[in-house]
Amino acid sequence: MQKSFFIYYALRNILNRDKKKLLFFTDSRGFEIGNVFTYKNGYGNVLYKYLIDNFNLSLDINNFKHTTYLDFLNKYTVKDLINYDYIFLILGVVDFSPRKSFDASAIRKTKSASMGINNESSLIDSNFFYEGEKTDCIITKELMDHILNVLDPLSEKIIVVTTNPVDNNWRGSYWKDRPKNMNSYLINEVAFSKKLTDKYIQFPSSLNVSEYTVDNIHYNKFGFGHITKELKNIISKDTVNRNFI
Repeated sequence: MQKSFFIYYALRNILNRDKKKLLFFTDSRGFEIGNVFTYKNGYGNVLYKYLIDNFNLSLDINNFKHTTYLDFLNKYTVKDLINYDYIFLILGVVDFSPRKSFDASAIRKTKSASMGINNESSLIDSNFFYEGEKTDCIITKELMDHILNVLDPLSEKIIVVTTNPVDNNWRGSYWKDRPKNMNSYLINEVAFSKKLTDKYIQFPSSLNVSEYTVDNIHYNKFGFGHITKELKNIISKDTVNRNFI
């Protein structure tokens, strides 16, 4: 199934070489988990069908351990990205989620080593403990400002799916409870996304997270359907606003 997906993707890109260029960079939320046929690909996924059929598409699907905005900036320069008409991101949940402080610090140090940034200011001063250890997130205030500054020239091209709140009373398919303070961290990602671009996709608060994810984080078919619908609306409006043909 994976092979047939990537063959279809390659053939459509040949046909779509004159269409608008779109880069899709995503963490593990960008495909349906729990199914060997959909692992790191869009087989049978309505979002991928829309992207493949309508754009000259570049796919970058969860190619890092703990895929973050830092990986995105380490891989692509502004010079690389300026050639795309759209940069579609499903990112941020790894960056902004609380985790054990030691783990957050180690990941941050590795991924930001080349950026020359003094990462001293935590987003939240948290005394909350998870599995016996204080929590922190990978992103600091300095890193958040750095990301926003680097990507600012590309803001009109960027479309991002914001993180959703989690339901602390529901695990879904995940094997353990998530940190109870997760929502107090993730609200920072939503604010960050809205600073990054005015083209962002959210899930309505009227929906329970169990309706569009399998485990509070990863989307089910309904979730991908909502993202696709909202993405189409954004592209349609932007085509007019930016005078695309």
